Amino acid sequence: MTSFLVSLAFLGAGPAVAQDGLPEFDVQNVRPSIDSRRTLLTDDAGLAPTNSFMGRFVISQAADLLTFTPDGSDEEFAVLKNLVTGHVIGAYTISRFRLGLDVPVVFSATSDVLEGRGGLGDMAFDMRGAILHPEEGPVGLAVSTRFGLPTATVDLPIGGSGIGYE
Repeated sequence: MTSFLVSLAFLGAGPAVAQDGLPEFDVQNVRPSIDSRRTLLTDDAGLAPTNSFMGRFVISQAADLLTFTPDGSDEEFAVLKNLVTGHVIGAYTISRFRLGLDVPVVFSATSDVLEGRGGLGDMAFDMRGAILHPEEGPVGLAVSTRFGLPTATVDLPIGGSGIGYE
């Protein structure tokens, strides 16, 4: 899945490249759900009760997120070898509309190319509107959007070069 996402990033207008030659795009594929009730990564159509705050903390770990093998070499290098991130998530619900914020805190990022360290990832502003509440009928339906802000402070490809959206 990660290689598919990386391929998609290269098919678009092309990712920006930092001065150190590393691509400036977010190879993380973990996006914790703000509205999930039964799992960590799958969204539910329902929302919290109106005029309520919600908060959660999710830790994720991934290995070998981005690797490459130079031409003419048998040796593989990890641009992003290991990544441990904690997501601080908060949300507020008003009627059938929810505003959310995901602040990823990078505890550890290692690489064969650059010195790894911790820092901040790209923050995400998330909005959702419920059209059909699952509690009111047999199905639920919601519309959501997410905007990523280029706030990453780590010099590895875990942040975009501009505002992104999902």
